[in-house]
Amino acid sequence: MNKQLEEASTTNSELMTVYHSQKHEFNLLSHEYEILTFKTSQYDSKIQELDQLQDEIKTLKAELNERNEDKKKIRILEAELQKASESLQSQEVLKEAIKDFESELTKLEVLRIENSSLESKLYNTESLLKSWESAFPNNTPSDVNYNIKLQAKKITRLEETIQEVNQEKFDIAKHVELDVIENNRFRLSSMYAESPEDYLIFESDGNAMKLLNSEFACSLEEKSMRFLKNFRSIPGFLCSITLDLFNKQTVFTQ
Repeated sequence: MNKQLEEASTTNSELMTVYHSQKHEFNLLSHEYEILTFKTSQYDSKIQELDQLQDEIKTLKAELNERNEDKKKIRILEAELQKASESLQSQEVLKEAIKDFESELTKLEVLRIENSSLESKLYNTESLLKSWESAFPNNTPSDVNYNIKLQAKKITRLEETIQEVNQEKFDIAKHVELDVIENNRFRLSSMYAESPEDYLIFESDGNAMKLLNSEFACSLEEKSMRFLKNFRSIPGFLCSITLDLFNKQTVFTQ
């Protein structure tokens, strides 16, 4: 009996030793588990931070793309502004060319009026001379003959000048082209015309210039025709038409 008790006591002592050993191991494992749990929570926190950083990177990339798009828009606007500036400069050049054309056209009309006036004076002078010669067939006063020759020289000079202008085909500042198709008819065409058939024909009766009917003339806007109907201004009429054609052929944002 005692022997059994001793064996039981020994067994119990061994079991207690094993228990304490396992308890110690359990405590160690629990401590390691707590450490791993803490590290896991730290890793989760870092993963969340990493996700936030990735979201911020995406946001920054989106903002960068928007800024790049804005830069493209700015470059496009700068290009359009440059075109608008060049178009404005072209308009200024065109206005100067139209002024020169108006001056040339005015000079031409003045020459024709002077020529008509001198021809009338010459006709009247010749008529008076014939009347005088018929009344005084044996007399030819030198002063009358001199005045007639002087008038004839003036008329000759004017006729030569007008003939040179009539025979010359010139381009007014490379915008408006003037062709003399007959002694008293002129064809005007613009470099901005949509078709070669878009031209105007003017006819001079010696005192004024008259616009002849044509398909292109009938298609003109009323605001342009007003210069002829209300003000009888050919330069203003041509200026209005040229600006309208220019605006149709170019892009300009006002």
